[in-house]
Amino acid sequence: MARSSKINWRKKDAETIANLARRFNTKITRVSKNSIIGSVQPERINSKLLQEELKQMDRANFNKVVKRMSRYLEKGAEMPYTTKSGVNTTVWQKKEIDNAFRSINAQRRREIKKYNPSEYTGTISTIEKANLAPRKNTVESIKPKNWEKFVENVERQMLGESDEEKQNKYKTNFLNAVEATIGKNSRLYNALENVPASRLYRYYFTEPLLQISFTSDPKDADEIEQIMLDRLMELEE
Repeated sequence: MARSSKINWRKKDAETIANLARRFNTKITRVSKNSIIGSVQPERINSKLLQEELKQMDRANFNKVVKRMSRYLEKGAEMPYTTKSGVNTTVWQKKEIDNAFRSINAQRRREIKKYNPSEYTGTISTIEKANLAPRKNTVESIKPKNWEKFVENVERQMLGESDEEKQNKYKTNFLNAVEATIGKNSRLYNALENVPASRLYRYYFTEPLLQISFTSDPKDADEIEQIMLDRLMELEE
């Protein structure tokens, strides 16, 4: 079931983040008095800005952020860690990146299992197209100049999009492709508008004839439209 794309924000959530941010920043201040490890500590958190960001997320990602911040409060999390490529960071940051890679790959495995693309249906290539192949943890090989961008990318992938957001974006892109190749007033466009985004996204993994790429097949546009309409009708019966 698709989850709601935004959290039902509660007073309790605001209090949780405000308290956690205060403790997070207090530890940074205390630890930074040690000149040896002070320079590798994470940036201080602006509670109000973080709350505004979290309000745009769902409950699952809210919990991920809370757990991530809470782990910095553990003893030893502030200790320095140097990667094989010479990046100086904290034990906490290194572990969080490892956790993020595990989370990303777990999410990808769940999606593959849910939609089950296969050679039998001719949709095995969607694993690569949908960026669901396992991601290798490259934390030790990232150069210092690329570190910040790397961390930002990994964290963004870990939080990802909700099912609802991903499905709606896919449907929008599908309709845009049909509009460009066959026409907005076409029978196919009108038919796809009435298909729920969740179902259309599932077809991406199970139906080669109902994928965005098929709209640009070398066949004549009228033939493509009829093939897709026929397959859609078969599935809807």
